[in-house]
Amino acid sequence: MRLLPAAFIVTAAAAAVAAIGLASPTSAEVRTFNFSGFKKIEASVSFTIEFTQSSAWSVFVDSRHDNLQHIIVEKVGHTLRITRPKNTNLQRKVEDVVHISALDLDTLKLDSAPA
Repeated sequence: MRLLPAAFIVTAAAAAVAAIGLASPTSAEVRTFNFSGFKKIEASVSFTIEFTQSSAWSVFVDSRHDNLQHIIVEKVGHTLRITRPKNTNLQRKVEDVVHISALDLDTLKLDSAPA
């Protein structure tokens, strides 16, 4: 049986650990929406909203537990609304992040009560 030098084993192990540590977490589902021109955001019921002021409009949802079918994103007039369908039971598996970029906002309304 041929033994590998200890330096090689340590180097290979360190490379494997580094590769695992640098790997970004994967998303279960991501959906992009083609909305622009909104000046208000209304969001309800357990979302994390990440807003970035930008010269470009962008709206996408990252759902780590395949909840996209339980997320409604719509633009009504100048308002971007993010809600869930009535009577939605997610069994505490909620890690939905809504990423929004826009020129600026007039209003941000966050409501923790069910819609």
